[in-house]
Amino acid sequence: MDRKKWIIAAIVFQLAILAGMLIKAVLPLYTGAEITLKVLPRNPRDIFRGDYVVLNYEFSQLRLDSIPNDLDTTRTFHFGDRLYLLLQSEGNVYRPAGLYQRAGSGSKGIYMKVLVERYTRYGNLIWLS
Repeated sequence: MDRKKWIIAAIVFQLAILAGMLIKAVLPLYTGAEITLKVLPRNPRDIFRGDYVVLNYEFSQLRLDSIPNDLDTTRTFHFGDRLYLLLQSEGNVYRPAGLYQRAGSGSKGIYMKVLVERYTRYGNLIWLS
């Protein structure tokens, strides 16, 4: 009987982990806000992978001198650094309105967590995903 309890506990534990993964994936659909972003499409062709679509967003490449930000100019940002992009509505499309190191640092609005892909101090450019 003791072995049977261990097997049942192991099955329940695995089902609980799967249920937690499902809840974590579905939760943003119920608690988040739906927004529309401008997409800059690019349809490259690769001889080995065939046709595929690469979507870039309006905020994928930002000039830091063109939008408000609180980024430390002496710091070099690396791949995977987390930043927060302030989005403001223009009609039914949201556009970048600021880039901050902490959510809520700028004015009120919707903040989206973005990751740094590349950063160039020369020209003050940052690539985000």
